[in-house]
Amino acid sequence: DLGSNNLNYLLYSLDKKQIIHKTQLTTFLGKNFTNDKLSTKRLQSVKQIIKPLLQLDANIESEKVLLATGVMRKALNANLLTDWIEKHYKIKSRIISQEEEIRFAYFAAKHFQSGEEAYLAIDIGGFSTEFIDLRKDKKHQGIGLSFGLLTLLNEFDANFDVVTKYIQDQLATLTYHGSYHLIGVGLTYTYLAAVIYKCHYNDIENMEGKTITRSLLQQLFHSIEVKDEDRYLPFLLEESYLPVLKLSILFIISLLDRFNTSEIIVCNSGIAVGYANWLAKTKNKALK
Repeated sequence: DLGSNNLNYLLYSLDKKQIIHKTQLTTFLGKNFTNDKLSTKRLQSVKQIIKPLLQLDANIESEKVLLATGVMRKALNANLLTDWIEKHYKIKSRIISQEEEIRFAYFAAKHFQSGEEAYLAIDIGGFSTEFIDLRKDKKHQGIGLSFGLLTLLNEFDANFDVVTKYIQDQLATLTYHGSYHLIGVGLTYTYLAAVIYKCHYNDIENMEGKTITRSLLQQLFHSIEVKDEDRYLPFLLEESYLPVLKLSILFIISLLDRFNTSEIIVCNSGIAVGYANWLAKTKNKALK
């Protein structure tokens, strides 16, 4: 799963419907994206970051697919990266639509749905944000917004008052009514929970099911504002992620306000796991 900020790698057994291994690399692919093109410098940087992982994966016999989202949907020269990946590592790329992203997010988070209550999964990416109703009768129904953490960072830089107003205005356009349990899908929430709960990177899988509350978000934001670095730097993947972390705090507080709730639950699995779950189910149906 090649997103605008990270590469999510998943090795999955279709027969056993089981995750064998997953890991993540921060690429900042969509950072400073201008003129609808990925810069030569950014492309070279991303290639160097993902190359060691793809070289290791080349030694594993598996059916391979690369799902590209976010900035890759917008970049006019996205083929410069996907062609390089196919040429060197024989991995075919699919630049998926936001509708497909909603479907895979549903299959990543649907196990959180319980009873008849309404659960809403929210995937905040680098260049887009998806909202997915997890109730079975609403299967695969969702709403997509065309901005994420990196587009906000690129457009508004560190003007947090302006960015918060923009997020709130966009969330006000959503047609959701009533009460929802919120599920945060993917790395935005996993990385944030790791800092909140003082969890080092090697243990981030333990963030599954963790609760992120408004008060915890406010406490962390205050620590960052007063530069209490011992509170957060040891638990960041890298220090350069800090501006994105701050934006994610503001975004999630705005989500809690919009849905009149005080907490959101972390779903570690992103669309790579969702795609694998969907594919396993699809192949199982075909066998029947």
